[in-house]
Amino acid sequence: MNRKSIIIIIVVFIGSFQISKSKSFEKIVFNKKSEIEVGSFYAGVEFHNSVPVPQRISFYYPVANSIDLSTDYWHRDTSYVMNLGLKFGEKLEWLNDQQFSYELTPYTIKFFKEDEEKLIEISYQFAKNKSAVVISYSITNNSNDSKNVELFTILALSFRTSHTYAIRNEIKTSLINADKIILAEHLSSETKNTLLYILNPGEKPYEISFSDSTNNVPNFKEFATSKLVEPPSTNLVYKKTIKPKEKFVVEQIIGTCKPVESSNDITYLINNYKKEINDYDNYILSKISDIDVIKSGDDIIDRTVDWSKTILEVNRHYLDGNIVPMPCPAEYNFYFTHDVLMTDYVAVKFDLQRVKDDLEFIIKHANSQFVIPHAYYWKDSTFVTEYANYDNWNNCWFIIVAAEYLKYSKDKKFIEKIYPYLEKSLSTILMTKGNDDLIWSYRPDWWDIGKNYGQRSYMTILAIKSIRSFIYISVVIETNQDKLCEYEDLADRIEKSLNEKLWSDNYNYLMNYLESNAIDEHYYCGSLLAAHFNLIDTSKIYQMIKTAENFIVDNEIGVHTVYPMDFDTLKNIWHFLGDEAGKKFYYLNGGIWFHSNAWYVLALISADLKNKAFDFIRNVMIIDGIINSPNGQPAMYEVRCSDNNNFNTYGKVDKPHFLWAAGWYLYTLYHLFLLKDNEWNIELNPYLLPEQKECKMNLNINDNLSSVSIKRNKSLEVNIDGKTINSFVLPENLNNTDVVNILLGELKTPFLKSTNSILRDIKYDNGNMKLKFGAFEGHKNKTTIVCKSLPVEIKSLLNNTLKYNFQKIKDGWEIEIYFKHNKKEEELIIKF
Repeated sequence: MNRKSIIIIIVVFIGSFQISKSKSFEKIVFNKKSEIEVGSFYAGVEFHNSVPVPQRISFYYPVANSIDLSTDYWHRDTSYVMNLGLKFGEKLEWLNDQQFSYELTPYTIKFFKEDEEKLIEISYQFAKNKSAVVISYSITNNSNDSKNVELFTILALSFRTSHTYAIRNEIKTSLINADKIILAEHLSSETKNTLLYILNPGEKPYEISFSDSTNNVPNFKEFATSKLVEPPSTNLVYKKTIKPKEKFVVEQIIGTCKPVESSNDITYLINNYKKEINDYDNYILSKISDIDVIKSGDDIIDRTVDWSKTILEVNRHYLDGNIVPMPCPAEYNFYFTHDVLMTDYVAVKFDLQRVKDDLEFIIKHANSQFVIPHAYYWKDSTFVTEYANYDNWNNCWFIIVAAEYLKYSKDKKFIEKIYPYLEKSLSTILMTKGNDDLIWSYRPDWWDIGKNYGQRSYMTILAIKSIRSFIYISVVIETNQDKLCEYEDLADRIEKSLNEKLWSDNYNYLMNYLESNAIDEHYYCGSLLAAHFNLIDTSKIYQMIKTAENFIVDNEIGVHTVYPMDFDTLKNIWHFLGDEAGKKFYYLNGGIWFHSNAWYVLALISADLKNKAFDFIRNVMIIDGIINSPNGQPAMYEVRCSDNNNFNTYGKVDKPHFLWAAGWYLYTLYHLFLLKDNEWNIELNPYLLPEQKECKMNLNINDNLSSVSIKRNKSLEVNIDGKTINSFVLPENLNNTDVVNILLGELKTPFLKSTNSILRDIKYDNGNMKLKFGAFEGHKNKTTIVCKSLPVEIKSLLNNTLKYNFQKIKDGWEIEIYFKHNKKEEELIIKF
């Protein structure tokens, strides 16, 4: 069989990869060295260097255990959990040392390699409802003669425990000969006495044996010079004579369960494993096809949208009776609140139920003092919670995401339920506010390692955003009204201090300080969020972008998390433990992180450099761009190596299918084409690329998933369910919104551009614009109007003192109106 016959439709061919469209998912065919992770809710598999033999198999039920023989995180590619050998006629091959091409989705992988004699195909698929991976080995005889084929597999049976990561090899093995079923019952309580099983639903092994030492491997003498997996192991030999063009197919189901469940699970899987695979495939397909999310009209942009949506669905694992978001398919065995919230920051725009479920899970695992979890996982003999203390950015993201959920859902009842946890998070954040009105932290920028107490830009930025988000929440649910002026003044003071004390004219960047009161001379990516959150003025944004481009932006592969990359020499200053920061160009120490790319793009968008932002997205953030970059591969990664002095490692990916990478990609597109950050309202900032005809997006508006379309027109218009609205700010009184049509063209009638009070209602008729706002008494409002000609009157119905700024723009005028709320509800009338 020729490899091309497997491809159904070739969509595009670029360099070394192909895109094939099947009935289930748009698969990528690739033929270079890669790190690969695929998985399901219950299991995951990790590969390195495109070798079809796994370095790790993770199981999440009944608790997280993994088969993993690695001894060093940085060299995970040097050990395998399986040995795989093939004897085709008289030729013997050791597949552990061979690079294969592969066909990939975020939840399946098929490796293949073909020569004149044979085609080898090895696929890994997953059950939907059971903790099992299904491996299929297929050997096709391409020769003109019948061939004797022998397949050898050796699988390690020991487990590494969750979190403690200790090797546990106390097992009791058994064999059900009639069905060729292998059982390995783990006797250690740290593994929760999990049973590992290996099933052979099709071709039965010619021989099965168990090894307790590398000297005890029957019928594997041919591989004596190769490195065998560490015992205990199970050794299987399959034999068959195949005719020309005939296939020899071996299937193994490797899974885990509780010992009392083994009989039922095994019987079920032997009879239903193909259905389980199909059910999982169909489930993922249905979830990603139900909601379009974004259709830009650019095929490769939209392909990565689909890939991102799939990662958001796939990267969920079983944990203590729940299926919850997890960072990646195979490597992590524990729940991180940070990863969930970073992803939910975009998910509120199209999947409110997901966000509500996640917030529910977070408060469920908070302590009696309402402190939310930092992490939750199985450790040794029980489930353990680490809590988000005063130096933890989860407190900030929890408030920010809760506010976004409220803004898009108007679900006051649920927010009232979690409000005590939000209050606690805010008070925890402010525990490290110094007398200088800056947030102090032990950690460098956004990371959770190191110990050097000083002022931090990233934490200060998040604190300002958190306070203002908390104010919005309190206004909506009408709680803590007497404290809101105090909170607003505090946020304003912190913002002022950020600009005056952490902005450096020498560095043209938001910097940090060390406990010695010396400036930390590193440029961190976290400072870029100040632009997106509107905390620095336009001139500073431009300067910061230029500084970033001089030091941390690599247009080939992305944005460094930090510069200079010298944390490996600063262990005494930062008190790092061992090599946790990574060597130069790796991980925290200057690696390229996907969210760093997003934060740089968001800064460009804030500076209205949207064409430039799009070019960067297309070059280094989409699947195709990542593939075509140095050492690229099909991946939405956590981090890449940034060492441009080493061609072999420059751009190399670690953790290829990463949860928040997918989330931040979608977030950048929402803000490129449609939205602007605003704590108080859903604010539109629509845009089309020069050659773009239309962009379609799904957006939750007041708990209703609406279809938004952006097109070109002679004049600027916003139509909501057929009714014209002169506003880029969506009013609170919209109900059951189905369709929003935005037509981009010349400004002919006045438009509300922005406001930082809740927009209750807006009406425009016969030259009169009426605006109703809600906030709290004493709230400082800024409202911006764009219009063709200057108004003849701006009036407050409560006789508030109004201040104005007028600025000439391309199509007319931009008017900034400032006032302070005398009452919770305010109304302006603007006459033109």
